[in-house]
Amino acid sequence: RRAAVECAMAMPGINLTDKEAIEKDASRWINENSARNAICHAFVVALAHYFVLPGKNRPLPPGYHDFDVEKLSDGAKRLYDRIQRRNPASTIVPVHPALVMGTDETGLVVVDGVAEENKWKWRLVDASADAGAHSYYTEGGDSAKPGILRVKLCITTNAIGMVAAIWIVVSGLTEAELPREHCPHGIHVVPIEGLCREYPKDPSAKGLGFICLTRKTTSEDDGVSIAQRKFREYEDQVFGPFVDKCRRLVDTSYNGGDASAYPHLRVASWTDGDGPQIKQQLEDLAKSRSSGILRLKTGARCSGVQAAADLQRTHANTKAVNKRKTASQLKVNNLKDRVVTALKGLKEDGKLKLLKERQLVEIVATAPDIYDEAVTKRGVKCGFETGGFIDKASGWAADESLLLKTCQKGLSEHDDIAYENGWDSGDPETDFYGIVSEKGKIPEGALDAAAIDEDKDKAGNLVLRLQDGIQQLDRQRSLILTHDDLVRQMKQKSQKAEDEKYEVAMLEVARVNSILDKVNEIETNLVATLPTTGTVAGNHVP
Repeated sequence: RRAAVECAMAMPGINLTDKEAIEKDASRWINENSARNAICHAFVVALAHYFVLPGKNRPLPPGYHDFDVEKLSDGAKRLYDRIQRRNPASTIVPVHPALVMGTDETGLVVVDGVAEENKWKWRLVDASADAGAHSYYTEGGDSAKPGILRVKLCITTNAIGMVAAIWIVVSGLTEAELPREHCPHGIHVVPIEGLCREYPKDPSAKGLGFICLTRKTTSEDDGVSIAQRKFREYEDQVFGPFVDKCRRLVDTSYNGGDASAYPHLRVASWTDGDGPQIKQQLEDLAKSRSSGILRLKTGARCSGVQAAADLQRTHANTKAVNKRKTASQLKVNNLKDRVVTALKGLKEDGKLKLLKERQLVEIVATAPDIYDEAVTKRGVKCGFETGGFIDKASGWAADESLLLKTCQKGLSEHDDIAYENGWDSGDPETDFYGIVSEKGKIPEGALDAAAIDEDKDKAGNLVLRLQDGIQQLDRQRSLILTHDDLVRQMKQKSQKAEDEKYEVAMLEVARVNSILDKVNEIETNLVATLPTTGTVAGNHVP
């Protein structure tokens, strides 16, 4: 401690800090200060968070009894009026806040049974980086250390502060830990009764939570990676039931499943662009569309300003609480016993042999307390409000002012005019509302046509342009994944891939046939050179 203080006093470029954040990398700074990202995001929200009912002054659907346009904040009312002007013969209604959702993962480091104490934690950092979170562990650096386990919590929340079931992911298990003979696809989900937010206050709570165990592999089984299977399991076990629960909260007549008869129960579901998650969602497009779920992606490297999960402090809070919670501190340990029993049963059946079982039991047993303390209703709602997904005044509709503030430096006067023109322009090349309605996103060409500032780094240099089309969707700006045009392009891409496979297969058949023809020709010529009668190599030829 003394050496650290002396060092900080003696060296002008070194500071002492107790802050817990990390300086954003250059890519995040560029994207969080991008006018293009903010404008794309605002128009995607405008399209996705409102549905249009044919006919003026239609009665509001079930669940909207307390929606009042006059109670909206100025920014939300301005966005409402813009959308109404674009649909003058219709009634526009915002997606119910219970159905505005965000899903994200956060990683935790679990140390076997030791809580962090109140000890001197000041550390030396570069003076220019004296902000944000300073990690105790480097990525991948502790994976082999005994007593330490890395897990991920996948958290889905909605804009009224609800949280989906607990889902704990343990990745990178070996074949010895998760044998292929019992788990050929490399993923095993263990349901645990009582693994829920209600448990700390009510130990008799029977809500289900899940442990998702995945084996380490880089290969795909039937063209589906383990990462994709993980998200598919999450959709089936957690996200789908959560959607049904929220829909029944809005309209008690809804019975689950197909929501085509309930247009007012549309779900606006946001993710931050994880590659495998997007790939899985694209493969399940038909299911999402039939169930009335709009799949939406925030801009690449913009989660810090656009993703509700990153704005609601949920991730940071879970990490903080995890550091000082251990199962031994809890008054009731029934949940710990259930987890031990479940894992013991799998072990006795030869299906599982975890090397770090104690650490897994530790995080599962403390997860309800972590959620209860860190994932609060007020905190969750705050994230959706800060990102502009709902307005703070009424809690109902998206706030235009906050959506545009996702550009940290603010829009220039020129870009502000371009945004205004994007609503009322008679030019189809710069009519952003019409373009998003038609394509599900704003292509780079349309942003160029409006002369919106291109992305630049801190030094003012232009950076590599983001891709268009349907390649690497996870690296693009905000978009509607389930939009008709993107679905059409995906089908074309899939058909093209199948056609190319067929063409390659036919070329291979032709190549093999050519070889066989050549072999037959050689055999024929060889036979023709042999004498018709006599003795060849000691054998009689008739």
